[in-house]
Amino acid sequence: MPETIKRLRGIILTLTERCNLRCDYCYVPVEQGRTMTPEVAARAVDWFAANAAEDGTLGLSFFGGEPFLAAEPMRRVTGHLRARVPAHRRVRVVTPTNALAMSEADVAWCRQQDVELAISIDGGADSCGRKRAGGGERAHALARAVPEILRKLPPGAALARMTVTPANVGSLCANIRALGRMGFDRIVYLPDYDAPWDEAALASWRREHQRLATWMIGARSAGKSVPELPAWKAIEARLVRRVPRRRCGAGIDQVTVAPDGEVFPCYRFAYAQDAQVWRLGHVRDGILDAEKVARLEQADVARLRPERRACASCTAADGCTHHCPAVGFLATGDVDRVPDIVCRLMEAQVAAVRELCVAFQGTARSKPVARPWARAAAVAAALAGMAACQSNSPAKLRPDASDAKQVQDLGVGKPDAAPPVDTAGVDGEAIDGGHVIDWDAYTYVGGVCMLP
Repeated sequence: MPETIKRLRGIILTLTERCNLRCDYCYVPVEQGRTMTPEVAARAVDWFAANAAEDGTLGLSFFGGEPFLAAEPMRRVTGHLRARVPAHRRVRVVTPTNALAMSEADVAWCRQQDVELAISIDGGADSCGRKRAGGGERAHALARAVPEILRKLPPGAALARMTVTPANVGSLCANIRALGRMGFDRIVYLPDYDAPWDEAALASWRREHQRLATWMIGARSAGKSVPELPAWKAIEARLVRRVPRRRCGAGIDQVTVAPDGEVFPCYRFAYAQDAQVWRLGHVRDGILDAEKVARLEQADVARLRPERRACASCTAADGCTHHCPAVGFLATGDVDRVPDIVCRLMEAQVAAVRELCVAFQGTARSKPVARPWARAAAVAAALAGMAACQSNSPAKLRPDASDAKQVQDLGVGKPDAAPPVDTAGVDGEAIDGGHVIDWDAYTYVGGVCMLP
C-alpha cells in the first residue's frame, strides 16, 4: 500500500462515541462509548497535516456521540492542527452537537475560534426528535437552550441539522418553519434512508415538499425572509444554471478516523455492519489502501446505477444532486448502486424546487411588483391546491388547515404587510427577498456530508 499523496482537504475525527441522548434512528453504538486517546488524535492530525493539499481551505470536523463530551480533546486537536498549518491557510472547524452538553465556556470557545456548529434538532418544542439516555423527550430543554446559543454566536455560525423519518415527515414543513422562528437561518434536512418508507410516508414527503414550496414562494414574493435550505439551493443550481452534479469526496480528498485510529472514507462507512470492507488503513501506519481509494475515485456520477431505472429516463435527472457511495454500500453492498427509496425521495424534492424556480425565473426581468402580497396569495393558493389534483396523492392529502395557516402567516391580502420587492434579476439570477441568490454557495458542511 503506497503512501498517500498531498491531496487531503478534510478529516473527521470521532473523538468519542459517548452521548447524553439516545435518538431512535442513531446508528452509532453509543453504549460502547469508545473514546479516542490523545496519542491517536495527535497522530491523526499530524498525518492529515503531512498529506494535506497545498492550497485551499482545510476542513477539520468532529463526530460522535456528542463531541462536546470530549470538549477538551476537541480544543487540543483544533489548536494542534492550526499550529501545524501555515498561518496563511484557513482551517475551517465544524462540529455537530445536540447543544445540551455545551457549557458557557464551550460556546465562548466556538465564538473565539470560529468553530461552526451543526445543531441536531428535528423541529420545535413539540417535536425536536431528541431523547435522553433514560428515555423521554428533550424538546423543551432544546427549545430553551438553542436560541441562547444562537444569540451568542456570530451570524451564520450555526445551522440546524434535521433527520426526517416516516414518523415525523408529516410535520416537515412545520418543523422547518419552527426552526426558522427559533433563529436558524440555515437548515440541513436529510431523510433517514434506513427507515421503512411505505407509500403513506412517501405521500407525506411529497405533500410536505409542496407545502414548503408554497411557503417559500409566498414568503419570497411578499418580501419575507425564509431560512436557507442547502438541499434546495443545490437543486436550484442544477435546474437554473445546469451546474454539474457534484461527486462525493469520501476516501478521495477527505477521510474519517474512528476512535481506535482506523481510517474510513466517511463515518457512514465506519459504522456499517461490514465496515472492514472499506477500512482504508490506520493513522499509525500513515498509509491508505490504494486499491480502495482508486475504487472510490471510479464511483462517480456517470457510473451510478439506480435500482429502478436509468438516470437518463428519470424526470428528476436535471435537478438530482444525489451521489453517496455510503448509501449505496449500506443498502446494496455496491457503492455505485442507488437504492430505489433514494430516487423516490429525490424526485419529490426536485419537483418542489422546480415549482420554486419556475415562479421566480418567470419574473427575473420584470419590473418591480407594486403589490407583492397579491402575487403571493395567488401563487400560494394555487400550490396549496396542487396536491388535490395529483393522481398520486390520496384524498386525505387535500388542502387542510395547515395550508390555510401557511397562507395566513405570510400576511397575504394585507397591503401593508410587506414593502414592494424588485424581482428584476441580472444575468439570469433571481432575487431572494431583495438579495441576489448565490447559486454556487452550496457546500457540504465543513466539506463533509451531513447524512443522519
